[in-house]
Parts: sequence; C-alpha cells; structure tokens
Amino acid sequence: MKPLKFPLPKYRKAFYAFIIPFLLRAIIEIYSAPYTVGYDTVAEYVPTIGGFTSIFNYVIFEISSLYNGIAMSLQFVLQNPILTVKVLAILLVGFLGLTLYLWGTTFLSRKNALFFSLIASFYFSTLRITWDLHRNLLGLSLMFATIYVIESIHNNKLRLPFLFSWPF
Repeated sequence: MKPLKFPLPKYRKAFYAFIIPFLLRAIIEIYSAPYTVGYDTVAEYVPTIGGFTSIFNYVIFEISSLYNGIAMSLQFVLQNPILTVKVLAILLVGFLGLTLYLWGTTFLSRKNALFFSLIASFYFSTLRITWDLHRNLLGLSLMFATIYVIESIHNNKLRLPFLFSWPF
C-alpha cells in the first residue's frame, strides 16, 4: 500500500499554514461548545447579525464593514448567529496563518516561512486579536495578503497587470 501524497507538493506548506491554525481554533471553538470565545463576539457580533435571518431583513450595501457583510451572508446560510461567529473565527484564523506564510515567503524559504507563520499565528498578541477582534483580524490578514502581492509584483514573481488597468 502506497502512502498518501499531497496532490500539489508546491502548495503543501501553504496548506499546513492554513490548516494547523484552523484546526487548533476549531478545537477551541468545539470545546467552548454553546458559547463563543471572546468579549466582542458576544457583545457585538452575535447581536448584530442575530436579527438578520432573512434576505429581506437587510441590505448588504448598507453594512458598515466587510466583516459584517461576510458574517451576514454566512448567517443567511447557517441561520444561527453563534454558529456563524464560530465558523467565521475558525476561517479567519486559518486565513491569517495562510497570509502570514505567503508574506513570509517573500523574505524566507518556504520551510522557514511555515515556521514563521505558525509562530506568529500563536504569538500572544496575535492570539489576543484572534479571540474576539474579528474585524481587526480580517483587516490584518488582508494587509498581509496585500503586502505579499505588492512584494511579489515588485520582485517579478507575480504578474498581475490587470489589477492596475481600467476597463475603458
């Protein structure tokens, strides 16, 4: 019997950078089963998205932030505000690990970038943000993704001319 191989070896470390923080946060969220982790999750996120169970109850374009738009879209599917916040927290921590890895590859080897992303994901100040500041976590992840894209374009590793062109 042959051992299982990862289908795309080039992206194996990126997958690990996403899945390890994802699974650890999932374990924490499962352990705290009926409740959410953090203060802002209970005080702001759950009440904000709790009343939006129908597509007719809200308009996404009137929402104040990207996080609320994503949360309310997921709430429309899941129909449970606590489950929505838990799923979003798990996905955001995985996304942070992935973007930290991608940004780390611009100045480190892939192996060292994986260690960097795991250490940075579980550093105490980063953990403080991941517990309940989900909007800040999304912004931080998008910042690292943007820095990675800019660095990759600058180093000619990534060519995305369509990002800077207008359709007219």
